[in-house]
Amino acid sequence: MGVTALGQTLVFILLPSLGRAAGLAEIQVGLIISCSSLAFALASPIWGYLSELRGRRPVLIIGLSGYAVGTLIFGVIFHLGLTGLLAGGALLTLLVVARMAQALIMAATPPSAAAYTADITTPEARTRAWPALAPPTIWAPCWAPAWAACWPRCPWCCRCIWWGPWWG
Repeated sequence: MGVTALGQTLVFILLPSLGRAAGLAEIQVGLIISCSSLAFALASPIWGYLSELRGRRPVLIIGLSGYAVGTLIFGVIFHLGLTGLLAGGALLTLLVVARMAQALIMAATPPSAAAYTADITTPEARTRAWPALAPPTIWAPCWAPAWAACWPRCPWCCRCIWWGPWWG
């Protein structure tokens, strides 16, 4: 859950300035965020039910995989908008659809992770296990803004994160 919390926080921080750079108005950026949040909220209970039927791990893997692929697709569409290959209504529509699709799939992560935690702990130990799910969600909004601000100014960080030090 920490990966999705950090990723979402970074998107919320960077999206307004990236939106302006791509020619989107603030209301359009708000539409992207609102539609994806609504999709996430509506899909989470469905994924919780599916994790009861199909198992926690498969649903969790679907959620994390959907998050990764959805982020890649959203990034590619945004890159096309920043380079001018997509603009206006087409850009906005594709961004909204990509974020909503990502949200619909990544919504599987929180309910399946919470249910998995409940499954593997005894009722007595559960009070110690539940807080382990919360820190990523709490801390990501605290340090993601600093990371987002430093990222473009630190080529070493970008190189290590994306290519690894062994790629030269």
